[in-house]
Parts: sequence; C-alpha cells; structure tokens
Amino acid sequence: LICEKIHVLLKDPRFIINAALLIYFTSTLLIFIFAEPQFNIPTKLFMKFWAIHEIINIFTNLIFAAGLLCIRRR
Repeated sequence: LICEKIHVLLKDPRFIINAALLIYFTSTLLIFIFAEPQFNIPTKLFMKFWAIHEIINIFTNLIFAAGLLCIRRR
C-alpha cells in the first residue's frame, strides 16, 4: 500500500520538480554559508565548494528534465 503511494508520487511531475528545487536551493544555501569569504578559506578548498555546486547543479537539472518528461500531454 505504501509502496504504491510512493510509486504514484514519484510519477507526479509537480513532486519531482519541487524536489529538485528544494535540493538545489538548500544545497546552494549551505554551500554559500560555508564558503563565505569571512572564513578566509584557502583557494583550493573554495574551488572544491564550486565543484560540489556544479555537480549539484547538473544533478538538479537532470531531475528537472525527468519532471518535465513526466508531464502528460493532453
């Protein structure tokens, strides 16, 4: 019963797109909080933060694409 509800939820484009938005903005907020210049982090570590941001950006764009592909044409 629960598995059926989850399966239906994962096919809903609104859920997929909203999940992608939540993942993107939450992770971006955390990255920018921890990569503030006031912490005087080294350049190599700062570049790692940007690499993580790029990976998250690619991941969320793939989730957006999946959500848009789930929209049923009428």
